Amino acid sequence: LQLDQQSLKLTYDRTRLTARIKTLIGQDALTPEAIETTCALEPRPPGYALPEALEIARAHDVELFAIRRFLQCGDVDDLDLARSLLQTSFPLLGQTPETTGPLAKLSLVWGHVARSQQELSTRKQQLRTLYASRQEQVDLEVAAALVDVEQKYLELGLARDTHDSWQTRVDVLESNRELLREGYPELLAARGERLKARSQLLHAIVELELAHVRLDGTLGTLGH
Repeated sequence: LQLDQQSLKLTYDRTRLTARIKTLIGQDALTPEAIETTCALEPRPPGYALPEALEIARAHDVELFAIRRFLQCGDVDDLDLARSLLQTSFPLLGQTPETTGPLAKLSLVWGHVARSQQELSTRKQQLRTLYASRQEQVDLEVAAALVDVEQKYLELGLARDTHDSWQTRVDVLESNRELLREGYPELLAARGERLKARSQLLHAIVELELAHVRLDGTLGTLGH
């Protein structure tokens, strides 16, 4: 009797909530039809192998791109850019040379141009070191994001299997109840587990999609 009362209360609450939702979306609250909902998110496996993902991320990373351009075609007129790039990660390295010290002494012999060439050579060497460090950081971030997608995809598979298992269990119990008119408490418990499994499945789908978004952000392809 207690289980029957709980079942009736659940049915009443569901009907009342359905009526409220119908009112909000402009439907007739008194119609008996249930609201059909579908999940618009389709589970996606990882779309990249690691080598491809690393190549894409390196190509889209703004800092790596700027350093590559300077190393390829930068000259003494672009020293301010080199200092700016260095100052982002190493503020002391990005400072303009003082008028005293080794560079100033060299200028007495070779003049301003020689001093600029010397600084250009030094800056390029520093930028090569910065490039290697930044590339390693990008690679680690991409690898972590890709592993996260793979992990979330596996978790979604487990959640789907759990949901399908409880769905099968509910189907069997409902069939038995029609034939034997018994087993209602067990059926009610199985329906509760199925509902929980469905909630976990939807949560896993959303988590996978968020992992894809994070990966796209790491690759620099978000919104493309």
